[in-house]
Amino acid sequence: MAIFTVFLKTFLGRGAVNQVDLNADAINVGMFNSPNFPDLYDNKLDCVWVITAPPGHTVEVTFTTFTTEILLDYVQVKDGGLDTSPLIEDLTGQQTVPLKLSSTGTQMRVEFHSDVSVTFEGFKANYIALSIPGLI
Repeated sequence: MAIFTVFLKTFLGRGAVNQVDLNADAINVGMFNSPNFPDLYDNKLDCVWVITAPPGHTVEVTFTTFTTEILLDYVQVKDGGLDTSPLIEDLTGQQTVPLKLSSTGTQMRVEFHSDVSVTFEGFKANYIALSIPGLI
C-alpha cells in the first residue's frame, strides 16, 4: 500500500495559515479543491498544496472542474514540493476538463492565487500516486 500526503497551507492575506494533512494510497483517489468549492472562493487567497508520494512513485493530479477569473486568479502546478520547483502548468480562466498533470518525481506543488476582486467556483481535483515501472 503506497501512502502519500497532501499538505495544504492557506494564506488569507492577514497572516493566518491553515494546514491540512491528507493520506491516501495508490488504489484510492484523494481529492482537494479551492476554498468554498463549489461556491465562490474568496478574494485575496494564496493556497498551497504539496502532494508527496512514496519512493518509487510519481504524483498524478486530475482537474475535474476549473473556472477562475482569467489572468488575475490562477493555479500554478509545479514539479516538486518547493516554490522554486519547475513549472508544469499555469492555469487560469476556464479549462477543458478532465486535465491530467503528472510529476517526474515524488512531489507536486499546487498553488492557487486570487486577487482582490471577482471570484468564481474555482476548481476540484483528484490525486493519486502512480508507481514508476521497474522500480516497484
